Amino acid sequence: MPLMTSGLREVSYQRWRKNSRQARSWSTEPPPGLSEPGRAINGKDDGSDSEASDVRAEEPKERVQLPERQRGLFLSLLTPHSLDFMASTVEYVRSVEETDVLVISKEWRQVARRVGAESLLFFCRYLLVLDDVWNEDDDNWAKLKTCLGYGDAGSAILVTTRSKGVARLMSTGTYHDIVVLDRKFIKEIIEIRAFSSQKNKPVGLVDLVDEMANKCFGSPLAAKALGAVLRNKTTVEEWKAVSQRSVICSDENKILPILKLSYDDLPANMKQCFAFCAVFPKDYEIDVDMLIQLWMAIGFIPEQDELCTEGKQIFREMVSRSFFQDVKEVRVDEGERMERYCSRYKRTICKIHDLMHDVALSCVAITNESNSITELLTNTTRHLHFTTFKATAILNASMKEMSLAIQTLLCDYRDLNEDLQHVSKYSSLRALKLNVSSSFPMRPKHLHHLRNLDLSRSDIKALPEDISIMYNLQTLNLSDCCYLVRLPKQMRYMTALRHLYIRGCMALKCMPPELGRLNSLKTLTNFVAGIGSDCSNLGELRHLNIGGSLVLNQLENVTEADAKVANLGDKKELRELSLIWTRRETWEISDTEDEHSKTEEHSEIEEQHSRNKVLEGLKSPHGLQALRIVSYQGTTFPTWMGFLQNMIEMLPPLCQVPALQVLYLKQLEKLQCLYSAAGGTSFTFPKLKELTMIGLQNFEVWCETSWECKDEIIFPDLEKLTIYVCPKLIALPNGALATKSCGQDSSMAHTAFPSLKILELKDLDTFQRWEAAEATQGRHISFPELESLSILGCPKLTALPEAPLLGGLYGRVNTTARTSFPALKTLLLGYLGSFHGWEAVDTPEERHIIFPRLERLSIMGCPKLIALPAVTLLGASFGYDDITPHSAFPELKELELDGLESFKRWGVTEGTNGERSSFPKLERADIVECPELTIVPEAPNLSPQPQP
Repeated sequence: MPLMTSGLREVSYQRWRKNSRQARSWSTEPPPGLSEPGRAINGKDDGSDSEASDVRAEEPKERVQLPERQRGLFLSLLTPHSLDFMASTVEYVRSVEETDVLVISKEWRQVARRVGAESLLFFCRYLLVLDDVWNEDDDNWAKLKTCLGYGDAGSAILVTTRSKGVARLMSTGTYHDIVVLDRKFIKEIIEIRAFSSQKNKPVGLVDLVDEMANKCFGSPLAAKALGAVLRNKTTVEEWKAVSQRSVICSDENKILPILKLSYDDLPANMKQCFAFCAVFPKDYEIDVDMLIQLWMAIGFIPEQDELCTEGKQIFREMVSRSFFQDVKEVRVDEGERMERYCSRYKRTICKIHDLMHDVALSCVAITNESNSITELLTNTTRHLHFTTFKATAILNASMKEMSLAIQTLLCDYRDLNEDLQHVSKYSSLRALKLNVSSSFPMRPKHLHHLRNLDLSRSDIKALPEDISIMYNLQTLNLSDCCYLVRLPKQMRYMTALRHLYIRGCMALKCMPPELGRLNSLKTLTNFVAGIGSDCSNLGELRHLNIGGSLVLNQLENVTEADAKVANLGDKKELRELSLIWTRRETWEISDTEDEHSKTEEHSEIEEQHSRNKVLEGLKSPHGLQALRIVSYQGTTFPTWMGFLQNMIEMLPPLCQVPALQVLYLKQLEKLQCLYSAAGGTSFTFPKLKELTMIGLQNFEVWCETSWECKDEIIFPDLEKLTIYVCPKLIALPNGALATKSCGQDSSMAHTAFPSLKILELKDLDTFQRWEAAEATQGRHISFPELESLSILGCPKLTALPEAPLLGGLYGRVNTTARTSFPALKTLLLGYLGSFHGWEAVDTPEERHIIFPRLERLSIMGCPKLIALPAVTLLGASFGYDDITPHSAFPELKELELDGLESFKRWGVTEGTNGERSSFPKLERADIVECPELTIVPEAPNLSPQPQP
């Protein structure tokens, strides 16, 4: 195997691949600081493959030369001046017959021009490593690949890059993301460097290595540099002083120049965008939309019609170059906190790698080593971000002494003791974030240049009316202003407004008039439908091209005509839509007077009919991905629901939407079933992952037709099922025969939820069966993947389902153990007034029920429960050689029994009061108010329970 030497890293490649006629290319993308230019590449052959030792630089029998222009291109590409790889390619030494070594060094370019660059590779099988590649010119790569194609079969090219664009361009298959280095290796690197001049490692310093490793974030480059800094530090105090420094990356330790290669390669506008990120502290969770809007406000994004689109492209490009990390979409569920709004929305967040944050600081000449924040405030300061409660005091003191031309002012917390002063000096502001108490502290006439105003989580009740003169304002964020009652009446004049966030403004009664004149508006999180001349009706949305997420509140105030005029179906960028009616409490409807009952019934029917028409008029765009309907009192769902083919989250009716993944039903008081169809047509939810059903007062059955009795699984991929307060629901849906069996009917099991992991049942007054049809009684039922089961407040449930033989389902033999829950880890049973058995079967014979994986068991308020399941003998074939054989709970670690008035035995059979029962791994037991229980179970790891 050839030895290629250049200024890169060490790579061992022990076996050449010969199953391809062309050179293969692999791309790897390391995170920041993981790439290490400046080391050597050594390809070593251990002699294990005799075929691998025929690689020679012999003179080709037939030389094929490229034209001089392309040959020069090939040579120039293999220099650091173009693709930034192969640090030096310098002398070509022709191999002789008895050697396998090809050395590329100083005279190589001159020789290559004489013999033809492609001739160097002709009939040679080579490994070419291109390290830290930046060039994304596909034409150059295509030409280079042509030259490299003259190598022999099995040749390979390994590319490392910090750009996903390069990885996609140069890889012939899937590129590989290099993960950060494991913590133990980081510690090893630091110790080798730090203690290289010491014979013995001082114990006090070794104890600090962990703390130092945390600062490297998996980067070997940072670990090497930090170890080098610590080499001459011999005391604990010196090490702690280094640890307290916030910046690892600096010119002195030579990390900064390497990482700044990424920054230097950015276009000018992207450099501004990234350098601005120094305003955020390390490990700060950045809202991506907010970041892009700040870039827009300050003018870092070139002016054009679609500023947001350009901003998203810049962000994606910077992510591909590893400037940002931990980019993820998180869901915010406000349903429990804000009952009226019950909104769920998504936001994208990210962080900056700490090493790249050091690069950003270096770009704006900030070291974070100042003694106080006031030392950083100078006349050249343009962007400020305060994460302290003393922001107002600091600003007032600074503005008193000087006039700062601040463009960005972000204050995360409110100063409760001081108000902002010298407000006229803030006239240069373009982006402002404040958390204020009762009123807006600034005069809008001083904020003509303001593009972005964030007053989220403030206690203001109203904005000043003259805020409407801020004609340049692009983003107004009033999210979670819980006391905000109204928006400015003259808001229609703020024609530059692109984003209006009013999510969580629970006191807001309506929208200001003529909202439709804001024709630049792209984001409107909520529209509160009001009544009166001072309110915009829903029809004002007609000409607004709103995208993203939209919540329509107080839809009881909307007419069918307004719903149609709103023209939601043409809003192509809309992805999530929530339709919310104000919940009508039962106490609001009087039924005490007989003479009014018929009138009220007639009025209710008319209201239902009106709501049906309104919902039909709110036709949604085909690109919608999430639809939620809350407190809808109508009796039918609209026809357009069945045509939303891109839905991944939706409220019913909905087997016609094959991509549906999340189904959330709440307070739909008229809903009786999930599906209703004539002729017994089957229905399934093939991709549904999560189903939540809360407050469905009239929900009785899963399907209205006789199809329920057929053996077909409705929810094949469902992972989480939550059912709360459905007082008429009697049973879960029917299951199909499990595919795994040993061929004996007695051990076969049915399952309705083959993928279910979490099941929560709460306050189900009539729930009593594990399958819908009564005719299924006696069938074995299994939940093969269930890990967590919680059953609370189901007074008619008497037992868990009838269990199949464990061996029958899982291929094990020689055991009589039965279980419906082979994977269950947590079981919570509470306030089940009729619960008395561990299996829904009455038989005189002893049946051995087991929970083989259960770790936590909690039972409370079950007055009829007498005992735990019968113990069983587990043979070696079951896989429990290391535990006591007599146990229904071989893995149980936590046990809680509370309020079990009749509980007196650890096994269901008389005479098993504990002598045969065993909890081999039980560590904790809380037993309260079990008056009939007199014997403690056998548990070798259990600490003695303290006496009362």
